[in-house]
Amino acid sequence: MEETRSPVELEILQVVPSLSRALTDLRAATSANSTAIRQLGDSMATAIERLQTAVESAVTGLAFAVAERSRKENGQAVAQQILSASICALANASASPSSS
Repeated sequence: MEETRSPVELEILQVVPSLSRALTDLRAATSANSTAIRQLGDSMATAIERLQTAVESAVTGLAFAVAERSRKENGQAVAQQILSASICALANASASPSSS
């Protein structure tokens, strides 16, 4: 007694292996995508850290440059004040009658 299979059963017997292969392929692709996304995230984190370091370095350099310029300008201002005071003292000394 040979059992006759219905068309639905035959269709299921053909579809199930195809579905199984498709699911296996999907799992592999999902795993590959997850790995790629993880690697991309790591690369981006590294790039962001490098950029952060570069920006911090640039800001530090700028702060030092501004401080140096300010120091030089203050030094020039002090020198100008001393020069001005000296000129005034010389002018006052020349204008005063000398006592001999």
